[in-house]
Amino acid sequence: MRLANSKKENNIAEYIIFMYQTEDLIRSFGMDIERIKKDLISLTPKDEDEKEELGEWYNTIITTMKQEGIVSSGHLHEVQNLVSALQLLYRTLKKEDDAFQALTTTVQPFFDKNNVNNNEVSICLNGMYGYLILKTGELPVPELTTISAKRYGEVLSYLSYKYKQKNYLNEN
Repeated sequence: MRLANSKKENNIAEYIIFMYQTEDLIRSFGMDIERIKKDLISLTPKDEDEKEELGEWYNTIITTMKQEGIVSSGHLHEVQNLVSALQLLYRTLKKEDDAFQALTTTVQPFFDKNNVNNNEVSICLNGMYGYLILKTGELPVPELTTISAKRYGEVLSYLSYKYKQKNYLNEN
């Protein structure tokens, strides 16, 4: 799907969160492509070719989720590999990039609170995803949650930029 590919190239953290949402959406439809086509894809303002492409994309994700045994929980191997790649980048930048070191001091209290050990990127991604879910609800989001989400977002934004720079931009 073009949207997913664009997110993957331009903002890897956004892509990962998008895929978390996609996995949960598919689960909410009972992994049933016909329900997804009828209740979701048919309502999108796209032409028939785009709807067909979208249906094929969802069907591929469903098939992969079944093959990987993540029907009720978990994340696609591809997504997990991207999280691992970001965690490796996090570790590298933490050692070599002064600006990133300064940035991570703002989230360190949240990592300490969650007893994080070599899993900072997952905490940031899960924190942002949880925050986005809370924002869709009717209840107010606690101030500390909003503050932590902002800080997680800053770290993820920096990581995404560096990931894009490393993987997609020419070095000229």
